[in-house]
Amino acid sequence: MKPLAEQNYYEVLEIQQTAGWRDIQRAYDLAQTTYSGAAMASMPLFTPKERAEIIQKIEEAYRIFQDPDKKRQYDIACGFIADSDTNRFQARGEEAVTILEGEIHGSALRQMREQQGQSLQDMASQTRINVAYLHAIEDEQMAHFPAEAYLRGYLRQYASALRLDIRVVTEGYLQRYHTWQQKTDR
Repeated sequence: MKPLAEQNYYEVLEIQQTAGWRDIQRAYDLAQTTYSGAAMASMPLFTPKERAEIIQKIEEAYRIFQDPDKKRQYDIACGFIADSDTNRFQARGEEAVTILEGEIHGSALRQMREQQGQSLQDMASQTRINVAYLHAIEDEQMAHFPAEAYLRGYLRQYASALRLDIRVVTEGYLQRYHTWQQKTDR
């Protein structure tokens, strides 16, 4: 286990970056229970001062994760996601692997997924999106898409699972989808 000072807020709460609000709340409640003064299990492991520092870091993490804007700024500052001004996406400690901007192609999303070592089945398990829809997104099988509202949600989940800028991916891919729609409506 890393020393507390070296842990990021995700590690403090023991959650993934893609964790939803319920997971964050559950992790916060568990951490509070585990490290509170009343928790007998942690008493022999930590001094009262160490426990107070842990509780303080748990509270800081929870405050950041409660506000989507603060969470986004935290993720940018840590290098987990890119500032949308540059549209560079990278995992912490790695060089940028791809630049996404403008229209987003399914092949670029596939490349990002593969560079992160995730299979389509991994993505389906993580996002709870049917593999057939993930194939359709990556292969740009626009005629196979569900209603646009669902597609938007799928794109958001896909981007979140890969720690990409959700807005850039969603808007960029939908731009491509709308172009396709206009061509087919003629």
